[in-house]
Amino acid sequence: IPALARNSDVLYAPRIEAPAAAEPLPCAGAVGTAISCGVDSLHVVKRHGHSPYPGLSLTHLFLCDVGAYEENNSQFEWQVEHARCFAEEYGFKLVVGRSNLRKAFYIPHWLINTFSNCFAVYALRKLWKTYYYASSGSELQSIFSLKDSEQYDCDRYDLLSLDCFSIPSLRFHLEGVTLTRLEKTRELADWPPAWKYLHVCCADRGPNCGMC
Repeated sequence: IPALARNSDVLYAPRIEAPAAAEPLPCAGAVGTAISCGVDSLHVVKRHGHSPYPGLSLTHLFLCDVGAYEENNSQFEWQVEHARCFAEEYGFKLVVGRSNLRKAFYIPHWLINTFSNCFAVYALRKLWKTYYYASSGSELQSIFSLKDSEQYDCDRYDLLSLDCFSIPSLRFHLEGVTLTRLEKTRELADWPPAWKYLHVCCADRGPNCGMC
């Protein structure tokens, strides 16, 4: 927060006064990631669905609407069913949620998507131990900047924010940050689950329409 506030004429550092809890919350030990079935999310599943490192294999997939969908948009329901089929076929548990964050506190989703998505993860704080956050496929090493950050997609500084969101009992990993979306697509091209489930369409509802 101090770094963002210092580099903006609009953002500021709020003062929060609240008692601190000393005891850690219980945790179910789940390892999760968001599942839109887009390039970024499927890349996480391909890389970490069966990790060679103990305790880091994905157990849960998370689909939560925190403002990415317009009100009364049926696309979210379609994506829930699409994600459920994927999870069942490949042995993951699916967690689905929907928040009124967009209605209660409206800011364009692209400006706050990292904050909103991490809010959803923290709402289920007692579930997660590890959470893979899919990078956006941008070359963050070349565009990372905090100058006037309120004017840009907040994924530009995920390298900073994701580490700040981590605490000893919940670790966020920014996955695929060294790869562009095209490089991720190349990795998915020979992966059979992507042939069936990859969904990259921004149409109002249903599967990839192929128009663009």
